Amino acid sequence: MKPRIILFLFALCGLLLLSACAPSPTSVSAPAPSESISTPQPAPLPEQNDERPLKMTTALSSMGIFSGEIAGNQDGAYCISSDSNSGDYSGVLLYYDYATRQLIYLSDQLIVTYDEENPGWLEDTFGGAHPLAVNGKLYVVKYGTSPIPRIQYEGSPSFLLEMEPNAANRKKLTVPRGSLLQYNTGIAADGEDLYLLLTDYDANAMQLSDVSLCRADFSRGTYERLYSFGVEKNTSIIGVYPEGIVLQRSWMPAKYADADRQDQISHTKAAIQLYSLVDNTLTDTDFTWDLGDLSFVLGQDMIYYVKSDNARLIAHDLHTGAEQILEEDLLKGIRAENEAHRVLLTGSVYDGHILFTASTDDDTAYYSYSLATQEILPLSLSFEHEGGMMPVLIAAENKDFFMVNYGFDTVPRTATGTDGSYYTFETQIMRYALITKENYWHSLPEFLPFDDSLLHSANLSP
Repeated sequence: MKPRIILFLFALCGLLLLSACAPSPTSVSAPAPSESISTPQPAPLPEQNDERPLKMTTALSSMGIFSGEIAGNQDGAYCISSDSNSGDYSGVLLYYDYATRQLIYLSDQLIVTYDEENPGWLEDTFGGAHPLAVNGKLYVVKYGTSPIPRIQYEGSPSFLLEMEPNAANRKKLTVPRGSLLQYNTGIAADGEDLYLLLTDYDANAMQLSDVSLCRADFSRGTYERLYSFGVEKNTSIIGVYPEGIVLQRSWMPAKYADADRQDQISHTKAAIQLYSLVDNTLTDTDFTWDLGDLSFVLGQDMIYYVKSDNARLIAHDLHTGAEQILEEDLLKGIRAENEAHRVLLTGSVYDGHILFTASTDDDTAYYSYSLATQEILPLSLSFEHEGGMMPVLIAAENKDFFMVNYGFDTVPRTATGTDGSYYTFETQIMRYALITKENYWHSLPEFLPFDDSLLHSANLSP
């Protein structure tokens, strides 16, 4: 299966698990607390010399590298294309300009080269790389090869790049040897810095030794460790709130350690914690659940969820624990008589809408719920691919438009064979367009395509 299609399918599957605004009446009691989470001692904190206001955003969703290939801001969106001609996993940054609706190289060169003379060239993308467009900057997160000691460590460490939106003034921050960026967790931003999780390995025991919340400090060239979580429970960044970072902790009770895999999964516990960047404290919330019991999305200080055995949409205040029923039945007017449906909240809160799917054994349909009007709208935009129908999904947004995928295109590529000779093959790439938010919510296929003829260049690889 083609690499871009694989990423798209990973993203589509991941949307059925997690991610991220305002309620209406009817109180219900909060979920019963599960096992409490022990709070490890925080690592020594760096001095805080400023009191700048935080502008918290989720730079990378909780799906991590499987979030999709696009990172957008108000003016455009970025993606990374690898260069297979060189055989060294280098790549180039590409830019979808919203104003001109053109896909261009992120380079000021008249003739674009694949070397350090090109500001948009990336010397190494092995292990996967993802752009981030936050803090008024452009970042690249590059996932490296395994840093486990005693295993040969050849030339592809994890690192972060920070640069201006036009790729100028690049700074590099390499992950320390013995540490690794997690693939399946988010990254947060506060308007100036990035916050991420680093996993450490014990060189002698050959096992995980710690997971730390870190601030990426490009000015000092260091990762400042803010909090040590240990490894007894899995830790993931799943979003932000106005004062800091929302974390999911999950663990399996010891009594199920010898149970079969399926039993272990069904008894895995999860809970939400909040890490405040204002006073550098970790706080438990009363939101706990068993994995598989519910799906949820985040929005500011709220978590919106639906349990697996009903279609009731509930808003939960992460600070007070207060809950409100927003909609008694998301399937009203959708569920056919005697037809079972499963509701899953997906993705993030976009433009004040919660996205969800309603599935039977034979079909999955897509919908949105408006937090402002309580209206449930079918999302029927789709395109045909390999004999099936694929949904048109949101890849990025600005104030007025969504950037969406709306099909695939077949393009030529050139690669190097084992004998050193070049050969040409065909592959499929995702096509993107802009669409007004109103048209998207009402499933009107008024797409504004990008001129992406650049993708037909044989120098680009999927």
